[in-house]
Amino acid sequence: MIRKNLLLHSCLCVLLLIVGIQQSYSGETKVGGHFKLTLFDYSMGDRAFTDTLGIVQKADGARYAGMSISRFTLLVMQEIKEIFSILVQPNFEVATGATPRVGRSIGEKHKASAPKFVGWHKAFMRILIPYPLLVEVSGGVLFPRFTMDYGAELFFEDEYNGSPFAVSNWLGEMHGTGFEFYKTIELGFASMPTYIYLLNGSNNLFHDNNDSPEAMIHIEPEIGPVRLFGSFLAGKYDDEGEKNLFRWSGGASLTLGRVELRSEYAAGKWEESLNDSATTDGMPYGFYGKLFYQFSDWGKAMIHYSYARYNFIGTPIGGPPGKEIYSTITPGLHANLFDCLGIQLQCDIGDWEMQKALKNTKDELNFYRFFLGIRATF
Repeated sequence: MIRKNLLLHSCLCVLLLIVGIQQSYSGETKVGGHFKLTLFDYSMGDRAFTDTLGIVQKADGARYAGMSISRFTLLVMQEIKEIFSILVQPNFEVATGATPRVGRSIGEKHKASAPKFVGWHKAFMRILIPYPLLVEVSGGVLFPRFTMDYGAELFFEDEYNGSPFAVSNWLGEMHGTGFEFYKTIELGFASMPTYIYLLNGSNNLFHDNNDSPEAMIHIEPEIGPVRLFGSFLAGKYDDEGEKNLFRWSGGASLTLGRVELRSEYAAGKWEESLNDSATTDGMPYGFYGKLFYQFSDWGKAMIHYSYARYNFIGTPIGGPPGKEIYSTITPGLHANLFDCLGIQLQCDIGDWEMQKALKNTKDELNFYRFFLGIRATF
């Protein structure tokens, strides 16, 4: 039996080797990061749900979360000569009590939480294979570019809170331990950055849950003002390595002067994954569209629509069948105070729904969330 975390051990061995090399060939060390501070966070809305007796109940509520640190990501990068580099990014977050969620009334009491380490944002070694190949190879904890909104961290620049599409583990979001191979292919009429990934299993970031790695390709062709992006991933998700997992995404962006339009679609299939007698596939899908207007050098306005739909409750791996739908509209404004400091103002208008197929119960949440925050990059 092959060790399930063999890929991670290989990455760590390579990292230790590079650290040893660094003792003799020290280069430039860069320290930076991202910091998000919440200034104002207020939610108001109503909920309609079926209680344990089968009676439909309604509840209105509002909650003010106040000032808090919502995210702090530290970046430390060590360059070794011209072809080696090591990057480490620990991530610290705080879950705000006013964050709306299906299955809970907005006015309910929530326990306060302090900033805490929530995992590695990135932690990898990168080596540049020189001419004629000109390929970058990275190994460790990666941030695969499955979607541009999450993988390229564009949502981090656009708005303070990620949408139900972007930060969903089953749609736009993806983390993984493994290897990334990157090369830009010139086609004459277009430039096409290409990423190829070999990743560990989807159940756990640091251990492969079977002996079959996941494989993914991501491309970003650029033709004038149009930029296309697409990804496809295939692998096995169960411990025995028998059930297939597929994930795919596609999108485009168009920039015309001060106006930018960007949209993406993502979906997946977890074969026979739901917890029912019919061995139903978990099949989530969703999309978003964003329209930006850069009205000055220091500010831009945004309108964002996000839609996510699941045929399961909670998770596609062992979760019960049902339905979860997240439909969200977010107008926002971003003003740059300095090159490294910006204010983000937004309003999330949510219409969310959860319906359990086994108990035939329904839970609807409609809300407005007003948000003001500061984002600093250093």
